[in-house]
Amino acid sequence: MDRLGFFSYVKKSLVNTVKEISVPFVEEDIKKVDRWIDDLAGIEWIPIQGKELDDAVGYKDLYIANKHFLSFFNGEDVRIYEKVCQKCHIIVHWLSYDESLKCFQCDTSFKVKERQGELQLKEYRTKCENGIWFISIL
Repeated sequence: MDRLGFFSYVKKSLVNTVKEISVPFVEEDIKKVDRWIDDLAGIEWIPIQGKELDDAVGYKDLYIANKHFLSFFNGEDVRIYEKVCQKCHIIVHWLSYDESLKCFQCDTSFKVKERQGELQLKEYRTKCENGIWFISIL
C-alpha cells in the first residue's frame, strides 16, 4: 500500500469512528427537540392502557380521554382516527363487511385500508415506546 492509499484509509477510518461515536448523542438531542416541540405545540402523549394495538390485524374501538376512537392495524403500522364525522359531528359506524366507516347522517364513507373516501375523519399520531402505545392529543 502506498502513502496516498494509507492516508486515505486512515481518513476514512477516522471519519467512520467519529460517526459511530457521535450518532447516539445526536439521536438523544433529536428526541429532546421532539419533546420540546410537542410541549410547545401543546401535544400531550396519552398512553393507551390495557390495549394491545399491534397484536392482531384489524379494527378496534377505543375510548380515551372521553372521546371515541378507532384503531386499525394493517400488519405494519397503527392508525388511529376519531370516530366522529367532521361535518355533522355524529359518531360514525364501522361496517365490517366493507372494512369502512360510514356516517349515516351525511351519507359519506371512508375505506380505512385504502385511506380513501369522502368522510372526513381526524387522524391522530401514535408512537410505541417500550411496548406501550401512545396517542397524541392536543
